[in-house]
Amino acid sequence: MSSSAEIPVKPSGAGRLPSLNQLAARINLNASSTNKETTSAPRPRLAAFALRTGSNASISTATSTNDSVAANAPSTRSTSPSALSTSPPQSETGGSDAGGEQFTTERVEKLIQEPAVPEKRQVKVGYKNIPSLDAITARLAKTRALSIDGTAKPPEPEMIEDPKTPGVPMKAPEHPLEYTWTIYHDTKAKLPFTPATATIPDPSFNAQATESTDYEAGLTVIGEFDTVEEFCRYFNWLKPPSKLERNSNYHLFKSGIKPMWEDEANANGGKWVLTMKNNPGLLDRCWNWLAMALVGEELEEGDEICGAVVSLRSKVDRIQVWTRSKDEVEKLNAIGKKLVKLLDVSEADGIGLEFQVCIIHRTSTEEPHAELDL
Repeated sequence: MSSSAEIPVKPSGAGRLPSLNQLAARINLNASSTNKETTSAPRPRLAAFALRTGSNASISTATSTNDSVAANAPSTRSTSPSALSTSPPQSETGGSDAGGEQFTTERVEKLIQEPAVPEKRQVKVGYKNIPSLDAITARLAKTRALSIDGTAKPPEPEMIEDPKTPGVPMKAPEHPLEYTWTIYHDTKAKLPFTPATATIPDPSFNAQATESTDYEAGLTVIGEFDTVEEFCRYFNWLKPPSKLERNSNYHLFKSGIKPMWEDEANANGGKWVLTMKNNPGLLDRCWNWLAMALVGEELEEGDEICGAVVSLRSKVDRIQVWTRSKDEVEKLNAIGKKLVKLLDVSEADGIGLEFQVCIIHRTSTEEPHAELDL
């Protein structure tokens, strides 16, 4: 093969410029053919504009020693023209994409017309109903204020040595209850009176639902227990009702039943209401005895009782026992009679007792359904 033979170059398409490797190969071949007797060919150089992609500089065919850089062609490599591939090598910076398809004019126009597909970012899916750090801090602050010693939770259960594995501590066995119970607390703060303005009511506004949501948001879950020992730890750790702020409430309900009339278990029921005036000692005693009677199933008539509430008010304090129904008169009267007997109260103590029907509207007055003579 003659040394002056030129290496055929694959047509690059309309408007396609050769890559750097192609240019370097061509320059190297030309240099080797013209300087056949020279042992070391001069290192080829390219104009700087060839390496400045995206530059606005005008293209000039003239090169200078000040505005040139060395091409990436090794000077020590000795390769005969016959050993070179007849097809130009693929450039790393241009010529074809990752799939090997050449960037022709039609290809570029097609890419411009195709809409860019945004990259899908993987978003971590977290757990639902997880309270924020501020909510956890506020809850701990409330529970500290409700405890008699300023701690955030009741004492830990007693630990004993595991009889099956000596040296390993375990929780001491406790006596289980029939139901699991939850203790709540809430405070109804008195807001300053502001006169109402004459406005047209919005027909889409549901005042009842809004009030229910606000009420539920104000409830604080103190804790949950399902054993006798855990019940004692909670009630010995909490302040008695008489030590709470005015307009405060304790709620003791079976777990799964919210202390609100909108709950399905309470919606068709009523409550026995025991009232007393300015008698903190009697209020605390009745609440403790009632709580023990509830968890011990001494008041229960089937599964009629949902829970109990103690409310500290400025004029008349109240203790309530909520029931599932309002029409089972025999069961309700049996619960009322047991309540009077267990609490050991009478009219001489300034006690009032009556049954009230549930009305799912907090602004309406609850009508009495029945009344027991003490």
